[in-house]
Amino acid sequence: MKHSKSGLFLMEMIVCILFFSLSAAVSAQMFAKSHIISQTAINENHAVIEVNNVAEAFYAENGNIAGISEILYPGLSLTTPESITVYFDAGFNAVSFDGEAAAYYVELKTGDLNDNHTKDGTVSFYDMSDTSKPIYSLDITVNVPRSAKEIE
Repeated sequence: MKHSKSGLFLMEMIVCILFFSLSAAVSAQMFAKSHIISQTAINENHAVIEVNNVAEAFYAENGNIAGISEILYPGLSLTTPESITVYFDAGFNAVSFDGEAAAYYVELKTGDLNDNHTKDGTVSFYDMSDTSKPIYSLDITVNVPRSAKEIE
């Protein structure tokens, strides 16, 4: 009885194609996951930079919200006596809030001046698509100098 060699060759080719298809699927998933990890790292780096900028301005202005707004983002921040909020587009450029252009925001919330002349605050950076948890947050405290009248 004579066996055909082409049947065995065809079976071997099918197994090779199946193996390479599975390898391609796994590789595609790895590339997609690495892209997501890379984008997350980029967002976290920008969040750290913006939060540190606001924290340094908080220290420089001794907790004065109006001064922080003028130093960092003149005309682009929403300011109240206790907080400042600045919105950013997808390229991390400060924008005025119009709902569509804003993709992220940084928020500084401060408390009252404490008895020991310190002012506390929290700076947080959020993604507009998920505001339940900040990308990065930092608690800050600044010592506010006493005025000349308080010293006497």
